[in-house]
Amino acid sequence: MIKSTRTSNDYREFSESVVREVLFISMARECGFSINSIAEYLPKFRAETLTAEEMIEATKIRIQEVNEVIKTQMALREKLEQHIEWFSKKVRKKR
Repeated sequence: MIKSTRTSNDYREFSESVVREVLFISMARECGFSINSIAEYLPKFRAETLTAEEMIEATKIRIQEVNEVIKTQMALREKLEQHIEWFSKKVRKKR
């Protein structure tokens, strides 16, 4: 849970560590990491024991996942293009 304090004019004020944590979560979500994956790394991030090497490895794994999605989507695109070609031939034959 994110904790804040209130200033005298009722604005919320967040500690530097909370801001860093929110930025870490935001950047991880931008890169497509799941909430469960982020939750796995968050304790080490909070304890400042999460290494750059660990994040590089996690990012490489994420790239592999993205590549698999791209591969699947490209195969789907090819199949769709084949269907267009098949239907186009049917239309030409009717003319």
